[in-house]
Amino acid sequence: MSTLSWIVVFGVLMSGLALAGSVTLLLPERTFGKLVLPLVALAAGSLLGGALFHMLPQSVGALGNEVSVYGLLALGFVSFLVLEQFLH
Repeated sequence: MSTLSWIVVFGVLMSGLALAGSVTLLLPERTFGKLVLPLVALAAGSLLGGALFHMLPQSVGALGNEVSVYGLLALGFVSFLVLEQFLH
């Protein structure tokens, strides 16, 4: 697949993801109330995770290139998610 094809395909997919939030406005009030908290948590986690994963290579390079750091970081995120879901 050419580079232009990849750009177009993933551009359309990202646009679809961006429009997914507007679909929630069409939901009934009760369903929207159940969905809004997990969606906000997903958005906040995505922003924090994206920022952290972009800064992490620089820190790993400065501290020594340990590839296991990435796996441990992802495991930490997942463990906190499971813990939060269990306690909630």
